[in-house]
Amino acid sequence: MIYEMNTRVKFHQIGLDRKLTLAGLIEMFQDCGNLHGEDTGVTLEYQDEIKQSWVISSWQVIIDEWPRLGEEVVVSTWGYYAKRFLALRNFTLTSPDGSKTYAKADSHWVMLSHETGLPVRVKPEVLDMYGLEPEESKLPDDFPGRVIPLAENGEMKEPFEIVPYMLDANGHVNNCQYIKLARTQIREEFPYRRFGAEYVAQAHLGDVMIPRIAKLEDGWQIALLKPDGKPYLVTEWKE
Repeated sequence: MIYEMNTRVKFHQIGLDRKLTLAGLIEMFQDCGNLHGEDTGVTLEYQDEIKQSWVISSWQVIIDEWPRLGEEVVVSTWGYYAKRFLALRNFTLTSPDGSKTYAKADSHWVMLSHETGLPVRVKPEVLDMYGLEPEESKLPDDFPGRVIPLAENGEMKEPFEIVPYMLDANGHVNNCQYIKLARTQIREEFPYRRFGAEYVAQAHLGDVMIPRIAKLEDGWQIALLKPDGKPYLVTEWKE
């Protein structure tokens, strides 16, 4: 099932140039995926009943153009693959008539057990509710793989602690909040057309993150690490 959400670019989703930001785009994609579940029966309450919840594992995003404040847009999403505890889902952001594609994304999601915190097999009835599209529906773009290795030339920055405003309703740092925290580690603006994020571990209240920045040949890698050097998140922003 292809699920669509009609919306407009809002003030809190734009930057100084009055255009949609990456965080605003990811929020739109995240909202569309969540509402797909709410409208098809895979609600937060249902996930509480079965003691299983979806957690994002990775984003790969291609941006062709940033829409401006007030523009009407359509966010679309569909799942096209699921096996064991893993599900893959595409997203697009387009104009209402479909003539313009602003951005597109591929994403990996993992079903976790509320009791163990470990991956657990997705129930067949959950996939039936969503209405999985055939694998042929996958966007034809050349999206990179899920894993983003740490670059060798990283520079460590000042650590910071996770505080309450960074958490979501699940009690851990929201996937979009991770992106905001990573982006603030570089003050100046820089161009990028491709964005990738690998979520390696969940961060909770009181945890400490250590930013690590590396200049790439065609962009930047920004990672948020644990005190032991293992990553919470690795992102890449490429031209």
